[in-house]
Amino acid sequence: MAREKLGEIELAVLDKIRARLEQGQSQYGAFQISDPRNFPKEAAEELFDASVYMAVQLERLKDIDERAWWNRYSDEVKRTSSAEGSLVMGALGRAGESGEFVDLVKKQEFHGHEITVGKYVDELGDVLWYVQYLCNRLGISLAVLAANNTSKLRQRYPEGFDTERSKNRG
Repeated sequence: MAREKLGEIELAVLDKIRARLEQGQSQYGAFQISDPRNFPKEAAEELFDASVYMAVQLERLKDIDERAWWNRYSDEVKRTSSAEGSLVMGALGRAGESGEFVDLVKKQEFHGHEITVGKYVDELGDVLWYVQYLCNRLGISLAVLAANNTSKLRQRYPEGFDTERSKNRG
């Protein structure tokens, strides 16, 4: 490539593109300009590839961060639960906390109570604690539980929820 035919700005952009693509070389191939006159078009293509690569990496990092958060939550549930707990205790606790949530809905809908979102959040948090507790006892993560449920629902409702499929699922 005839680097001497490129201007200072083009060289700076080229160097930045190359630096940013270093990690993605195997995915996108080596960055080469066939002819300096094609620089704007080829640089734009490389910038697009770099943007895609960086977006993929950002999503991967976000996913890692979310998994780390769930792992910390799992550890917190272990820390705040008794070592001799069982599936029965988890199931009864989850049912009890779900009942407390249902009671809030009943009080709001039929007794005229004003229930704050914060109160609902507190009760749902308790339900989540027991769901995580049960996952811990079964040796699975919430991520595995969610992925399994998503797969089941996609199979049951491939085009999204459908009343007829719901009634006739067998």
